[in-house]
Amino acid sequence: MSGYQPQSDDLAGKVTGKVIGTVDRLNSLSAKPLTLIARGLVFGMLGGVLALTVLVLLIIGALRALDIYLPGEVWSAHLALGSLFTLLGLFVWRMRKPTAHK
Repeated sequence: MSGYQPQSDDLAGKVTGKVIGTVDRLNSLSAKPLTLIARGLVFGMLGGVLALTVLVLLIIGALRALDIYLPGEVWSAHLALGSLFTLLGLFVWRMRKPTAHK
């Protein structure tokens, strides 16, 4: 026999069925969405940490590659990469939208 089918006069079975149904409904309304939100936050933070790590490693690799291919000492690679980041920073600063003062 698959599943429990309460008799029409089985009060305990009816009450148990109602309690189980209510608990399942509450679970689907509260616990499942909260679990999805928590997963999203955890995976989002993990992705952010991984992206930041990859960015730092790419900057280190670019600095080493510039040090190999640019003439002069290591200062020329630092100057080139620093100039690039300064120009990118100035561009982003120029594109900002200032907030209105109250």
